[in-house]
Amino acid sequence: MKRIVSAGLAWAVAAVLFMLTSARAGEAPPNLLENGDFEAVATQSGDQTAPGWHKLWLRDAGAGSATIDSAVHHGGKQSLRVEHHGQRDWAVDAAKNIPATPGQILQLRGWLKSENATRVELCLTTLDAKGKEINWALAAVESKGTHDWQEMARSCVVPDGCAAVRVRFIGNGPGTAWADDISLTRHGDLANIQAGLKAKSFSVENRFIAVRLDPMSGTLAVTDKRNNKTWEQKQIEPGVVVTGAEAADASLHLSLLSLADNMPLKADLTLVPDHAEIEFTLAGQGPMTQRLAYPQPFVTDDKAWIVLPMNEGIMYPAGDQSIKPNSLVCYSGHGLCMPWYGVTEADEDGAGHGGAGMMAIIQTPDDADVETTRQTGTPLFVRPRWEPTRGQFGYVRKLTWTFFDAGGYPAQAKRYRKYAQFTGLLKTLEQKEKQNPNVDLLIGAANVWNWDMDKVALCKEMKAIGMEHVLWSNDGKPAELAAINALGYLTSRYDIFQDVWPPGKPAWATHTGWPQDLVLLPDASPMKGWVHVQHNKDGTKTAYDGGVICSSRQIDEAKRRVPPELKTHPFGCRFIDTTTASPWRECYNPDHPLTRSDDRKYKMALLEYFAKDCKLVVGSETGIDPAVPYVSYFEGMMSLGPYRLPDAGRDVQAYKPPTPEFLKFQVGEYYRIPLWEMVYHDCVVADWYWGDYNNKAPEVWDRRDLFNILYSTPPVFMFDKKTWNRERDRFAQSYRNICPLVRRLGHAQMMSHEFLTPDHAVQQTVWSDETHIIVNFGATAYTLSPGHELGPMEFTVERPCTP
Repeated sequence: MKRIVSAGLAWAVAAVLFMLTSARAGEAPPNLLENGDFEAVATQSGDQTAPGWHKLWLRDAGAGSATIDSAVHHGGKQSLRVEHHGQRDWAVDAAKNIPATPGQILQLRGWLKSENATRVELCLTTLDAKGKEINWALAAVESKGTHDWQEMARSCVVPDGCAAVRVRFIGNGPGTAWADDISLTRHGDLANIQAGLKAKSFSVENRFIAVRLDPMSGTLAVTDKRNNKTWEQKQIEPGVVVTGAEAADASLHLSLLSLADNMPLKADLTLVPDHAEIEFTLAGQGPMTQRLAYPQPFVTDDKAWIVLPMNEGIMYPAGDQSIKPNSLVCYSGHGLCMPWYGVTEADEDGAGHGGAGMMAIIQTPDDADVETTRQTGTPLFVRPRWEPTRGQFGYVRKLTWTFFDAGGYPAQAKRYRKYAQFTGLLKTLEQKEKQNPNVDLLIGAANVWNWDMDKVALCKEMKAIGMEHVLWSNDGKPAELAAINALGYLTSRYDIFQDVWPPGKPAWATHTGWPQDLVLLPDASPMKGWVHVQHNKDGTKTAYDGGVICSSRQIDEAKRRVPPELKTHPFGCRFIDTTTASPWRECYNPDHPLTRSDDRKYKMALLEYFAKDCKLVVGSETGIDPAVPYVSYFEGMMSLGPYRLPDAGRDVQAYKPPTPEFLKFQVGEYYRIPLWEMVYHDCVVADWYWGDYNNKAPEVWDRRDLFNILYSTPPVFMFDKKTWNRERDRFAQSYRNICPLVRRLGHAQMMSHEFLTPDHAVQQTVWSDETHIIVNFGATAYTLSPGHELGPMEFTVERPCTP
């Protein structure tokens, strides 16, 4: 049975496009904004920067200034100039709130110019009838870097509950930005576009779920028939509107319009037979200037948990207003390491490891991110956003929703494991060992970094105190490597193929490929790379700005210099820095242009070259799952990127006192969950980050060890001679507690993880060989069984009985 609304669709879309583009034909509606061209005489006193505009607001007092600039302007004789040298945010708000009615279509336009700007936005803040802010940055258009005057425009629909809007010019971080000729105009009403859809709904169902579309908001309500739970979406930002809909068999077909780019879209939602799943696709064609946030997010309540595979994994209580919103790209180890997210209800003890839930697997992650945010006073919600590919909508975007009547985040992780197996990502360590027996040397090996001791003597000493398996990471001469290999250790060295500096700056750095192999931005300027900070003898510092070598050129460099080295240096392993940590990048160099998808393919080819052709055990930084078939360990997966100790990537050896966020999230037990291990434990070894290692902050060393034990992952040790001599027995104890267990469970799957106490202090993992590991992060004893207690900061391993 079909329900179709399509009559007048072409007319509706054409009418909207006409309204939004009529200004270009000389029929511009009136500007609702006062002094958007900044031509009125500026007072720059009291509460004003210019008539109609408040003075500059600064998060950090004294960090910037706003002035009227008569020397630099787009139109007329002057513009607004903001200079900011702080690290946090700033804003210049229009003085008057402009009345607005839900359903109105508004268009925000303006000309922006910037110099070394971190981020600048022109946007609207929506307010309710009492003047309270609802959304601080609706219809935002973004500028950054250095560029001449560019016109920015975005259209939007006034959302429900909004009574007024306020124009804002905002930014964060250092830089200089100008704004000029800003306008806000009305372009009709959404009701006229959706007249044929009003008061209609469209439904499809299968054996497990029933789905209803509200065409006016473009939102879904999904009822799980197994538990009668309904998951409802909410229209957060009505920038994509439904112009037509059709329900046919087990599918919904939508015609949409993206107001931001005046782009027609097609969305298909198909229920998977005999599964509680929906396949979603989104197709479009034409220029795309900014992220597109559709579909809308499923709303949460205060008891729900947001599940994110950020590095190992984290779970945020949706109702915790202290959790900061964030955006995590799906194409970098410093985003989501697996392209999925979930929501789970709390179970009886308040945790999220057993409740009903839903997850979204993003099947086209190369140009996507996941935003975790909230509206004022609401619980957190999470939604996908699609990014342009080289300025175009490009290929069809896809995701899959799965709904769970129980099982919490462990069930979601295991669903993703099935997806990874189906897509060819699941290559186990056992399979890798068959291609390279040296992979076995990695299992249960402590990752050791040291620079100031005799390499062979140190390794012999580690062997003597019982450290049977070690990944020796810090290079060596041929004879040293041979001697360390003879101990049964795996020898490795640091390598990198991304960063490059101009000739002589500094003299010792990599210069090969400058400038012909550099990644270029759309304006043909080089992408900024790693900034090397040199500490001079006189106490001063010199910063050298680096560039980024295009990934299409990196494998040729590897083939040029690595095989000759391997003929003389008997390495068994190599650590390739940044390859899986850095984002997939677009390159606009005409000699080697790339999409992000191209960049991913070249980077994976580089890792495959080391694993297959060089026959090395391969490690890389942080970690992301497209690299699983080629990489055997990730240095950094155990460390949650946003919560590492300060300067962990640069000042790797110095003691850093734990910060509140580090204690709360990085080594705190309440939020962390081992999503990565439940998917890939038997495929890749996960380490702490090299500037965030087990002994980095001695006061939390025991806590890190407990996480290694619970997750069955090896420790990372970095030390100088003084630290080794002082803490030798502690290193040995850490090794004994962790590494034999990791060695035994190296090929096992983590089947589940759960919190055994409401405060999450006591946690358990269960393994495919039926091993149970329980750790107590708390300050009080936990009763395991009558007469048996697990003391504070203790662990127990229950092995399966053997006949």
